[in-house]
Amino acid sequence: MIEVSVSWLAKVSRGRLAYSKGPKLISGISTDSRNIKEGECFVALRGKNFDGHNFVKECLSKKVTTFVVEDAFFNSNTNLFESANAIVVKDTYRALMDIGSAYRNDFVPDKKIIAITGSSGKTTTKYIIAQLLSYKYKVEFSPKSYNNNVGVPLSILKINEDTDIGVLEVGMNRKGEIRKLSKIIMPDVGIITNIGYAHIEFLKTVRNIALAKSELFEGIRQGGVVFLNKNSRYLDVLEVNAKRFQLDIHYFDVKEARVIQNRGIDGVVFEYDDVEFDTSVPGTHNIENLVCAFEIAKFFGIKISDLVSIVKNLSLPEMRNNVIRGWFTVIDDSYNANPDSMMMALDLLDSAKSKGKKIAVLGDMLELGEHSQKLHLQVADHILNKNIDYILCYGENFSLVHDYLIEKGMDKNNVISTSSINEIADILGYLVKEGDIVLVKGSRGMRLNEIASFLENKMKENV
Repeated sequence: MIEVSVSWLAKVSRGRLAYSKGPKLISGISTDSRNIKEGECFVALRGKNFDGHNFVKECLSKKVTTFVVEDAFFNSNTNLFESANAIVVKDTYRALMDIGSAYRNDFVPDKKIIAITGSSGKTTTKYIIAQLLSYKYKVEFSPKSYNNNVGVPLSILKINEDTDIGVLEVGMNRKGEIRKLSKIIMPDVGIITNIGYAHIEFLKTVRNIALAKSELFEGIRQGGVVFLNKNSRYLDVLEVNAKRFQLDIHYFDVKEARVIQNRGIDGVVFEYDDVEFDTSVPGTHNIENLVCAFEIAKFFGIKISDLVSIVKNLSLPEMRNNVIRGWFTVIDDSYNANPDSMMMALDLLDSAKSKGKKIAVLGDMLELGEHSQKLHLQVADHILNKNIDYILCYGENFSLVHDYLIEKGMDKNNVISTSSINEIADILGYLVKEGDIVLVKGSRGMRLNEIASFLENKMKENV
């Protein structure tokens, strides 16, 4: 972050500088007391399960001297700030977004920013684009899935004088959220990876999801461009809305890539634009993310023939098709799930070469609303066509999948209904043997990342 003044911070956050006893400049913004550094400002966010105001004292002990806090807390704790800068606001969430927006306007208006949204593949595509662009540019990209009203402004604030291009991710649950974030980012390039069923509980139809994703266009700067997936659902809706905002449309098309060799979890060899690539990124579905990234690289003047070695050594974000190897193998795809990504994960497990069993631990796909049962049963039909030895079903909807698979002829000893994380761990404790491959996939709320961690620890045991 470029160094800013406390007075600027107070002004743009619409706050009142109630105490001004600390240094006049700050070097960063943090909402996490655990890793905040001296010289940074702590913004105390109040959430459903936590209250950042409870950690003000911890920040003071770390020599933090600038705070953005809500008025109720300040009025009851004025003594804490006698040697600090206290900016008092009504809503710290709103203040953080205002700070991010003003920073983009005032300090980094000339920096190019790419904003990525879509129903699936956002984070993976972001990581790949950042790595490819790093061939020629200094790139700053949002960590993990920093894609909401906290993560987006924090990501903008990481852009500094040395940055050439910022690559940010934009997520949503409901209508209007992307519009708000896009207007803060003011991207030069927008990307919509695809349109699927994620969050359909709140938006009711896939067309409404396409309309909500189109809100990204409203913040793109004049003269900006958008990249659309040629094979996306409701491409016509995206195109109409992009044209409404007078954006230049570019496309990416996975059909223009040719798979030469699918090595399953060991990667893919494929050809694109007459260039052969060998990547360790698992799954042919990731070629679509790569093709999108290639088109972005070309847009920024990079020859994709220069990227062969980078593509060979790409890294992926945590809990997204991460292959963990030991005396058995884990495919950790536990970060989140929707019908498209669930079926892609099952395809990956099916294509994997195994000396032992193939086991899928599958948890409910959440936020599907009235479509939930139908979409879970679509996944069940997909399972019936795959070569998978054991299916562990977890959650209310996957209990229906369990019954459906048995009804369709799968061995009841190989389709196991589970009721808790502990039960899954107990079953895997005796089921997993040397040479097996275990896929872990479910929505974040199902906490299957705990099973992935359990399996990683199990790997450390002697065979």
